[in-house]
Amino acid sequence: MRLLFATIGKRLYPNCSIPVPENNVCEGCGTIFFERTPAQFNYNHPEYMCPVCKGLGEELQIDVDLIIELTSKGATVIVIQHNPLLIKQADYIIEMGPEGGDLGGYLLREGWLDKERVIF
Repeated sequence: MRLLFATIGKRLYPNCSIPVPENNVCEGCGTIFFERTPAQFNYNHPEYMCPVCKGLGEELQIDVDLIIELTSKGATVIVIQHNPLLIKQADYIIEMGPEGGDLGGYLLREGWLDKERVIF
């Protein structure tokens, strides 16, 4: 899963930080988006993605060193991620599921991460 960024009041492409322009045209492939509705902010649903490029944009690389620097300065960093190497760096884990979409969204487990064993 790629990290998603959000800005209040602006609709962003799902995998990059570029706002969707007013003309609703995908800058990746030129396909026109549907008329905007609140449901379109759910990029996990195929109906609301660009039908040609499937909403894929620039893939962001997560800078783990920056996350460590921010947390060492007292900042709280929340990351949505499935990469086991990044998860092992976390202090606290919240697992949602069991699936995505209508089958997900339930709290499965949460807790402090044991750094020696990925058990929470």
